[in-house]
Amino acid sequence: MKVRRIVYVVQSPLTGRDRDRFHIDGFLAAGFAIDVIDCGQLMFPHIPFERDHYRDWTDLAIVVPRRWQEVRALAARLDEAALIVFLAQSFGAWSANLPALRAVSRAKAPFLIMQGNIVPMLSMAPTAAERWKARLTHPFHMRPLESLIRRLPLGLLGIRPADFVVYDGRCSIRPNPLVGPRTRRILAHSYDVETWRRRIAQGRPDRSDIAVFLDQNIPYHRDMKDTGDCVALAGAYHAAMRGLFDRIEAELGLEVVIAAHPRAEYGDSQPFGRRRMVVGDTPGLVAASRLVIGHWSTAASFAVLAGVPLLFCVFSPLLAFHPQIRNMTFGLAGSIGKAVELVDDPAAVDLARALEVDPEAYGRYRENYLKTGDSRDAPLWEIVLDEVGLGRADAGS
Repeated sequence: MKVRRIVYVVQSPLTGRDRDRFHIDGFLAAGFAIDVIDCGQLMFPHIPFERDHYRDWTDLAIVVPRRWQEVRALAARLDEAALIVFLAQSFGAWSANLPALRAVSRAKAPFLIMQGNIVPMLSMAPTAAERWKARLTHPFHMRPLESLIRRLPLGLLGIRPADFVVYDGRCSIRPNPLVGPRTRRILAHSYDVETWRRRIAQGRPDRSDIAVFLDQNIPYHRDMKDTGDCVALAGAYHAAMRGLFDRIEAELGLEVVIAAHPRAEYGDSQPFGRRRMVVGDTPGLVAASRLVIGHWSTAASFAVLAGVPLLFCVFSPLLAFHPQIRNMTFGLAGSIGKAVELVDDPAAVDLARALEVDPEAYGRYRENYLKTGDSRDAPLWEIVLDEVGLGRADAGS
């Protein structure tokens, strides 16, 4: 019997978290062969990605092409796939992913795109200074080629619409050049909902008197470094957060626990003081908490799903690095009816309404960004495979 094959085309190295999100181990257990075409070196040659872990993943057929000709040479492998999961796009084609899209478009196999994880954004135009800073920091915005690619018909670009598109909340159902009249639309839910479902299926933790901080590895996260050298802010930022945590513990009677970012390398530095750090169980921590503290992390979705109050705060010097930081922070907070507290002076943070929840706002957030009422209550990849026609294939638990 011929082994069915699923090919993932990715724009950055596959991680352990990705293996879980994209249900790769579940597909392997169900008898699928898994190929991964990692185009990160071609799409983002300036980023020094780590791929050492690939050596241990002998159960996957991973290819890291260094020339686009190598991608085109994979035509036979793409043709033989039962499904191509194309993860090297957000909303259509651009110069960096165009060769990969052309290779996938020529394949006989159907291809699927994921259009979700939409982040609530503040609907406020950036200032002239912010626009220029963004252009200088991200030259992509000054490339007329990108504008041209986004305006040309797919046929002239040598690509075709996706066969399937997967949506989560209502805000993900938006125009995408890769979604055509014949593209089958699949209503599912976000990765955060899937992670939440799996964690709660293991047993929901009892509530305890803790407040969970959603660490984002600021200011060492790669995205922060890409927007400017803000590492110099580390000392002041961590001091401000410690001051806020001290107040929460003293005034609200909650122990602050750090849901550490998976890529954070704090070692023995204790940037948040002698507080408990937990890696790898953010949904479990949130489910057990009475308050969640965050900046613009989409892990705030776990608090919405758990019905736990959210306190949004930001260290104002970070807002100067890129308008998106402001837009994401204030947009996320506003989407659930919360204000953003400036943490520069921890003593000035208003904790009076920190433990309040607006149930209607939480409901709107779930519908708009996590899962519509029209989607099935089933594992994400069970929904996808049923719609694609590959059967359940042990697609969830």
